Amino acid sequence: MDSIHGIGAIDFMINSPPENGTCSISPHNGTTTTLFTIICENWIDANGVRDYSFYTWTTNSSAFAILGYTIIPTIQVLLPANGNDKTMIHVIARIRDMYGCMTEIDLPTVSIVFDMATTNNLINDVVTIPINLVNNTQLNSNPIVIMLAGGNQNRVSQVLISQVQALNAMSLKIFQTAVAGNISAVTISVTSLNDEQQVPSSSAVNISTMVEYSQQWNHLAEVRDYLISFVTNLMITTIDSIILQSSMLAQLTEITSQLTRDTALLASTRCNELANKLHNIASTTDYDNIKLVVDSIHRCASNTFQAINLVLNERGIVLDIDRKRANILPVDYDTDLELSWSNFKLIIPRDPNLSVPPMALQNIASASSSGNLTNNQQFNLHFINATLPTSNISKSVHFEMLPDDQTRGYMIIYRFDTVPQLNSSINQTDGWFLFCPSNLNNEGLWITFIDNQQMSNHQSVIFGVRELNQTEFDMYCFNETLNLPPITDQPYNFTANYSLRIFISGCYYRDSNDQWQSDGLNVQFNLVGAEDETGTRTLIDPNREILQRGFVDSFIIAVPSSLGALQYIHIWHDNSSQGRSASWFLKYVIVCNLQTMEKTYFICQNWLAIDKDDGMIERYLPTAGELQTHDIAYIFAKKAYYNMSDEHLWFSIFSRPPASHFTRVQRCTCCFLLLFTAMLLGILYYDQAQQAKNTISGGFHLGPLYITREQVHHIINCMHPFI
Repeated sequence: MDSIHGIGAIDFMINSPPENGTCSISPHNGTTTTLFTIICENWIDANGVRDYSFYTWTTNSSAFAILGYTIIPTIQVLLPANGNDKTMIHVIARIRDMYGCMTEIDLPTVSIVFDMATTNNLINDVVTIPINLVNNTQLNSNPIVIMLAGGNQNRVSQVLISQVQALNAMSLKIFQTAVAGNISAVTISVTSLNDEQQVPSSSAVNISTMVEYSQQWNHLAEVRDYLISFVTNLMITTIDSIILQSSMLAQLTEITSQLTRDTALLASTRCNELANKLHNIASTTDYDNIKLVVDSIHRCASNTFQAINLVLNERGIVLDIDRKRANILPVDYDTDLELSWSNFKLIIPRDPNLSVPPMALQNIASASSSGNLTNNQQFNLHFINATLPTSNISKSVHFEMLPDDQTRGYMIIYRFDTVPQLNSSINQTDGWFLFCPSNLNNEGLWITFIDNQQMSNHQSVIFGVRELNQTEFDMYCFNETLNLPPITDQPYNFTANYSLRIFISGCYYRDSNDQWQSDGLNVQFNLVGAEDETGTRTLIDPNREILQRGFVDSFIIAVPSSLGALQYIHIWHDNSSQGRSASWFLKYVIVCNLQTMEKTYFICQNWLAIDKDDGMIERYLPTAGELQTHDIAYIFAKKAYYNMSDEHLWFSIFSRPPASHFTRVQRCTCCFLLLFTAMLLGILYYDQAQQAKNTISGGFHLGPLYITREQVHHIINCMHPFI
């Protein structure tokens, strides 16, 4: 049998990295608050440049940290200084093509001087301001906080890493000073247990040194507790985003004995989210990037685990902020549904016969490439019918978009009941949104909605979608200060498809005829005692209007058994009214036990409205103690309102409490009676001045006027009814 021979060949196409370009940084020296500009020019790649990422190192070239990333060749950055007075920073630029092939280039070394005054101002603002840091004007005007609040991942990471490195350096100096003052290093450990130098404890501990150490340590812990919120608010998008956030968390949690319970919890939760996101994209991520993230997440997890055990092992002090949070009741008492360790679960019942519609693929890229466009329109339109069987039911429209290419940006406009138009000559829209990669949620979706107040009296909504061109993308997705929409006269051009899900939702209830309704403000509450609770009760009275402006409403409720000592009341409404009626200001709730006549006070003095104050429409009100019920602000507000609305004869005509038995007609009658009495007194004393002057002494001259004692008495009598 003849042998069979064959010849085979395999051709390999080798991908080349980007080439022929340069990168520069300017200026070459500055401080930690100086904006440095990095420009990468003339990079060429057959497959196109995907992005640019930048890293820094100081003394060890293998221990580099990510600085930022961008898809455009220019970026402005803030450089860290490791908490030292002056640091030489080495910057590395990595240019990647669409397949991940990378070119690495070293930039000129930059000299950085640390701006300690800025860090000290931040520490001072955080530790000297009341507990409510979020709404504090002084703190929000701090330049560091302004940059952190911007939400830009690159800027947040650069500012936060710079400040955290300063905190870490300050912590080591404080630690060394404490050890030099005969405080045992075992009891105030800073870093890993295996790395610490075990200093024998002295029987003669310097008390003043310990007090000073504890105060400084608590100040830095409060700053870390404040800074962690800016990390957890960032979106998780690409692998660069994961590297950036994991690096921030690893450095933020480095000084483990300065981590509060909240800081450790938020950091560990965020690390878990980053790990899950990395797991989802691991198959398309190169090994080096995975290793960077895993190392940072491991450091973060190790730090938070150690922080929890420090105090238990008597290797750290109990932080003041943890002690305060453990001993002071919050506004919503001990039933905060927002807390991660809460055992409560909020369940919203839904009609089992209804389901959220699936995503609908919009095969628009092929139509754009083939030129099959309709009338050269600027937007791809989507119509949604918002009519419901019952016209008085309120509704909200939800818009969810899943892009096939998450690196693109999109603009969405909408208009009620007619087609929206937006170009250089026409602007007929009721609103617009921009969707950029930074706006994607953890599921890769863009989500927005139009609330029930905007949808009031409208039967439909028409959305228009178009893809941003590269110029618009660079201008609007990297500049958060632009408030005007991008406008073009060119037909839309989609380079990738997207999927949409648009649906209607609302908050409804069943009326006595078993029909869905949403008119009126439905207020409900649950009164909780030590032994039982009322369950959900609705404030309703078919025979009278309730919960109106200025009303003091009384209700009688029955319970099958004693509730015991009352602890708190949970009160809320469904935001179902229209316009201003959906906003409700609650002053206080008084519960009177009709058997013992004992009164319990629950003080609110807050709006329950999505457009007022903190936007909450539910409140947990703990039982008011003796100190709260005698608070000067509460007493003054209560007395002033009651005295003006009920006891002042003239004002009470317009502000009479509805429950008062003294009607407006009766009040108006009394006012006219006083007015006519004053007029009668005026008539009786009319033209008596000359006679009094001639017959009665004791008057006095005021310029050309002569006034008697009787006239003064008459004036007082006439003014009395008006006082």
